Amino acid sequence: MQFAFTQCIDDESIISPFTCEQAAAFGCEYVWPGGDFTVGDMCPVTCQDADCLCPDDESIIAPFTC
Repeated sequence: MQFAFTQCIDDESIISPFTCEQAAAFGCEYVWPGGDFTVGDMCPVTCQDADCLCPDDESIIAPFTC
């Protein structure tokens, strides 16, 4: 099975009844049973996929940092 992820949205429909937070406890590289995908593939936000991270803009909250 091949997935083309273009959006940074966790998709819990395939890992149901688990949530992404629960599934991530198995590890983001864990291959989900019955599929050819990892938890990180289905839960890119929870697993903090590099393509889904937004850079911090500390200029807005100066003098504080993120």
